Amino acid sequence: MSNKIVGRKEIMANRYHTGLLVTPNEVDSLDLRSIYTGASFIADPTDRHYSNKHGSLRISSCYELRKEKPDYFVSADMKKCFELLIEADNSEIAENHLSLLRTGMLLALPDPWNHYSGLHSPLKFFDGEDPLIDSQPFWSQFTYDHRVNVGLFTLNVVLNHRNWIYALEKYRFSLELDCVTVHSNHPKHGQIFENTTTSARAQVHQLAAIVSAYSVIEELGLEIRASAENPRFINKDQAWNPEVWEDTNSRLIKAGVNVNKTFNWVLRGSPTSIHVKIPESFGSPSINQQHTDVHDKELHIIEAIQVASWLRNMVASHTFKNISSSVSPYDVFNVQSVARMLIMQAMGIWDYVNNIK
Repeated sequence: MSNKIVGRKEIMANRYHTGLLVTPNEVDSLDLRSIYTGASFIADPTDRHYSNKHGSLRISSCYELRKEKPDYFVSADMKKCFELLIEADNSEIAENHLSLLRTGMLLALPDPWNHYSGLHSPLKFFDGEDPLIDSQPFWSQFTYDHRVNVGLFTLNVVLNHRNWIYALEKYRFSLELDCVTVHSNHPKHGQIFENTTTSARAQVHQLAAIVSAYSVIEELGLEIRASAENPRFINKDQAWNPEVWEDTNSRLIKAGVNVNKTFNWVLRGSPTSIHVKIPESFGSPSINQQHTDVHDKELHIIEAIQVASWLRNMVASHTFKNISSSVSPYDVFNVQSVARMLIMQAMGIWDYVNNIK
């Protein structure tokens, strides 16, 4: 653990507090040489987060508990958690790195209520007494998050890829505009959300979220490329133009995307004017259709990109009043999920997550 804890003697760049906490077990399991060498850890400065050898957490939430540490709060088998520090030449770079790290964490588990785990902005680390960090108003910003390792891996792989950085920021921006949890879309719940909304604010957020999420696909260079001379389809029955299909397929494979893995397109409740326009030839009924109000389809990833493209085009080419009431939270979720899947596979994050023991 010594190579991960503050106190190394070599000259380092500035280090910044993130407010992101992990357990001692998680620190021991990290191989920073393979995921991000600019990370180090210190004991939780707030002195509030503890875990036992099984990873169970206890967090104090008041000044008295922090100072007095009664036995009923911290037992003998519990150890203090660690805070992640990141290296950067200046605060602006640290801000960018923390943003990318957080987006990587959101890729691991998209969560509309957890965009800002840890400090809202990184704070420079001082080796010694730090009155700012030791002040009570900052304590609530220090949070435990089990996705820190995925965030570090993501940060490491994107640093030298400008398009990937923009893809990540656009994905996160889309989630911030509008999103629902993965759990709420589980087929066992059937239809939770209404397919229409009368809230103008919600409509604008949903439509903008779709545009931003689809733009992720373009940043990755994985959009479907067609023209009037070389269209997507060769007849009114939506038969694919083999040349366009093969071009898209080859770019997906080159990017590292598994083209043999189908994409579950979520369709819930009564069909909307958008749902009925998805070509009958696309995909096949999902096994999820055994649940009430579930009409999901299993699409080829190229078909999913095409439907996402069509949705984006509808949003971009119509006034909001003509399309907004037909867009549902499920439509937003679907386009965001296509973007997430392509990001994770193209950047190797998918394999990293699946190989975590």
